Amino acid sequence: MIESDALPSTSREIEDLTECPICLETFVQPVQLSCGHSFCNKCVEEITDLRRVICPQCRHMTEVPSEGFAINYRLQDLVALVSRAKDVGCFSRMQNFQKRSDEVNVSSTTQNGAQESDAVMMWLFPMVFNFEILCAASWGDDLLLGTDSGLMLCDCGNQSKVYELINRRRYEQMAVLEPQDVLITISGNNRSLRIYDLSWLMQKLLEAKTSVKGAGTLKEKGWTDLDDVQSVQHFKTVCYEQTKYLVVGMDFSIVIYIWEPDPYHKFVPFKSFESLSHSPLFVDLALENKARLKVLYASYEGFHAIDLDSSAKYDIYTLPKYLQQNILPRCIAVLPNSNDTQLLLCYNDKGVYVNIFGKKSRNVMHWVDMPRKGGSIAYISTGQIVCWGHIAIEVRSVDTGNLDIALMYGKVSRFKFLCEYNGMVIYTVAEPDGRSCRIQGIKGIQHAAKLQSKSVNRCIRLSQLPFRKYSVNSIAV
Repeated sequence: MIESDALPSTSREIEDLTECPICLETFVQPVQLSCGHSFCNKCVEEITDLRRVICPQCRHMTEVPSEGFAINYRLQDLVALVSRAKDVGCFSRMQNFQKRSDEVNVSSTTQNGAQESDAVMMWLFPMVFNFEILCAASWGDDLLLGTDSGLMLCDCGNQSKVYELINRRRYEQMAVLEPQDVLITISGNNRSLRIYDLSWLMQKLLEAKTSVKGAGTLKEKGWTDLDDVQSVQHFKTVCYEQTKYLVVGMDFSIVIYIWEPDPYHKFVPFKSFESLSHSPLFVDLALENKARLKVLYASYEGFHAIDLDSSAKYDIYTLPKYLQQNILPRCIAVLPNSNDTQLLLCYNDKGVYVNIFGKKSRNVMHWVDMPRKGGSIAYISTGQIVCWGHIAIEVRSVDTGNLDIALMYGKVSRFKFLCEYNGMVIYTVAEPDGRSCRIQGIKGIQHAAKLQSKSVNRCIRLSQLPFRKYSVNSIAV
């Protein structure tokens, strides 16, 4: 018999049971892996690699049956039941009175002054660190954090702990590829491209949690430096037609790798472009009209492209020479539903719409609050551009450039975008003296435009949240 404490007690907890952990949407044709975790059938197909699936929640490897995974009919019936309950309003009373303790709703003020609670945008993860967080990546239900002196894992569950996995190494960018079971990083004093085995990091985490050296039966080396490349400025992973590409920008050169699955299980060189006229600051890859691959990259002189078939190099957008000034590039956004032919190029305090050949297609977009220098603009998976200014966070539609909403922070702060995590946009807020920072997040940002009619001048003022310090469990490396 199930104890009453184990039953879901709130409408949110009930709805969480019907959400796929991968797409964060209501289950569609839920299937169950051998480890017991369930996901949408389509989501499982997207993370399947050579008829093997690594569970995003527990890392257990499952072989795909020849007939495919069986439908979880019990879960499918629960989804249908919850859907019917929503239709008849059974959850409305629960939702009005119950709120998770670690979430704060952003309320909007209507013209008559009444407060209407919208559980679509929230601040979360009130953590305080006495050091700067340079980068982060989502790994299952947890966050990997890169700092000036090590790699850490933030347990975002009930334990509320941070574990130090690797020390005495600087991490400036990272990306988790769970189907490939690797973590890609730019790290070290030489800015090397170091790739870690996630299984090896999981063993180190086990050792940190148990505080027993050797508990995870660590192998001697769980990482490799890709081709011993150094002075890496930025990398980007892109998947086209079931091929995973890794684009690496270095000083005046760009190298493209492709992922070779088992038995090789590594990235191998595909194309390289040396002696470029401009040094790449960040890179991207586009598949023009589903036919031609093109490298996109930004420099202090502007935005540029390279055709992979012909190796032709050309400028997409640069400032007129008579201005005699450099630009500060911030973001390259490939517009959705454009066959990778339309771009939004963000630099300084503006953004320009061009096609992939550099012809302007729309008016220039301007930010209201001047973006900060580092990590202040991000193109997120919801099809929106988010800008962290000095006192406001602006959310704009990437298609039109129109302001969806602005979140007023109330005081001058130093923001830095980290990553997307479980449907949230995660970033840091540093104290003015730079001695400490905390992690915060916004959830439901894709619904920002819906708050326009409820807010004053499309702005919402945010209150200061209480926060707590997090302990760090370290291990010797």
